[in-house]
Amino acid sequence: MGVTRTYSLSNVRMVVGNTIVSGFGREDAFSWQWSAGLWSRTTGQDGDNTYARNLERVIQARVSLLGTSRAYSLLSAIMEAQSGDSIGIVPTLLVPLPFLLVDSHTGDRISSNQMVIMTRPSPSKGQELGDAVFGLELPNPTVNYGSLNIA
Repeated sequence: MGVTRTYSLSNVRMVVGNTIVSGFGREDAFSWQWSAGLWSRTTGQDGDNTYARNLERVIQARVSLLGTSRAYSLLSAIMEAQSGDSIGIVPTLLVPLPFLLVDSHTGDRISSNQMVIMTRPSPSKGQELGDAVFGLELPNPTVNYGSLNIA
């Protein structure tokens, strides 16, 4: 008999600065993609392809939180400190924060010392509370894929 695999979001730990993020929304709690591929390709007039290694190492991520979660107010405060958005004063220095996500079930791990909140959340209000989705950018990350996915 084979092993039956299970998964629970409770196995995912996310830390921004010194803030533990929890209270994930109903959408994808955390989704991400690389901002660029590994290679860029140029095709010459004769049809030959030349490949160049792309040195851009940036992850663009989305974090979905419930509007009632403590992390929603904490990430909003971090966003304000980085942007000065609500007071209309742009800080003279943008202070990136460390970011860490660990999935103890799969072994996936993403970390960056330069996390910046790139987009404001726009939570909807209705019969049910909507999710608040923050856009993050993680330059020069360290990524380990599925080191525990063995069987």
